[in-house]
Amino acid sequence: MKKLDGISAALSVGGLILWYAGGSNAGDQLIDGAPQLPLALPSILALVVGTGLAFTGNLKKAAGSGLFFGCAVLIVLSSALPLANQLFDSSEPSARRAKVVRLKEAAKGPDDLVLELDGKTASFWASRAPTCEVGAEASLVQRKGAFGWRWVESIECVASAGETIEIERMDEVERALIAGALVVFDIDNTLIEPAGMLGSDQWYYALVEQLQKDEKLDEDTAIDRATILWNEVQRGLAVRPVEATVPALIEKWAARDIRIVALTARTFDIADATKEHLRSVGIDFSKKKIASDLDLGLERPAKLIDGIVYLGEKNDKGEVLIELLRALNLRPTRVIFVDDKKKHVESVSASLARTFIPYSAFRYAAADANVAAFRADAAAVEYQRWKETKK
Repeated sequence: MKKLDGISAALSVGGLILWYAGGSNAGDQLIDGAPQLPLALPSILALVVGTGLAFTGNLKKAAGSGLFFGCAVLIVLSSALPLANQLFDSSEPSARRAKVVRLKEAAKGPDDLVLELDGKTASFWASRAPTCEVGAEASLVQRKGAFGWRWVESIECVASAGETIEIERMDEVERALIAGALVVFDIDNTLIEPAGMLGSDQWYYALVEQLQKDEKLDEDTAIDRATILWNEVQRGLAVRPVEATVPALIEKWAARDIRIVALTARTFDIADATKEHLRSVGIDFSKKKIASDLDLGLERPAKLIDGIVYLGEKNDKGEVLIELLRALNLRPTRVIFVDDKKKHVESVSASLARTFIPYSAFRYAAADANVAAFRADAAAVEYQRWKETKK
């Protein structure tokens, strides 16, 4: 019996130590993302042994064994409940920002990485975030489990809250994808482009410039007139993907724990034509919409329709994106923005930099050669031919 008592004690103490090594951080109910099942096994064994001792009929020895039995029960609960909390978790991941306040050189214990968040501290294995340095900002991808306890899925330390990068291939975006991210795509010259010059983004801006020059219009009026003409030719316009691989990439990313939305300077007057353009190349944002259709209630109209935000040329993309996040109460782990125009990338970067949301903003250059090859005279010929066909 003494031998069994010793085993029970050893297993109970061992289970407690193992639970502490990978278990919960009391105070903020942050449960470390390490697998909990192996930590519960010693405690379960101790529970079995203690139960056997308690029913041997030897009350004197059973009294001593009862202490181990009680400890084992507590340890089982402490280890098994966090496990169940994670296994039956169906929550959406959310991001929290923290600051690294202490970091030991050697990752030998669960308190080697100490983060400060919301005025509290929480400890983790330093190996969870090998790139962290003292004073760095950390982004915690967090979930709320079945019992309401929050647990940390991953920790990432970055030198700054965001990054702006120029890319030529869409698959370069993949390195920035993490669980719970929101990917935001521009449409024209990012996802699709016309087969010819008519109806292209560059044709639109050439129209604005021409109207200002030839008809002496102010910029706002020229934009309104150009938008009407540009929208008119979009209906029935043949388009192609900027990169042939992009539709398959979007389909693959949509199947992951990632939200996807489009943010376009198109107006909602041509929402049907826009959906048809995208579907013709194999892209459909309505399959996994981030929310139901929504009017953002801005002074200049902006609407979310079937997974696409239409904001027009006069709205600021950064401001509209922030308003969308606020209206939907979204707190993504990271925002990934892709647009061919530098002005929109800068706008979104500036807006997100004022939040606590990490971001990656990509200036997508795949269509640059076609934009540079645009000829206003050739587009004018195509437009004249379109008008004659329409008649």
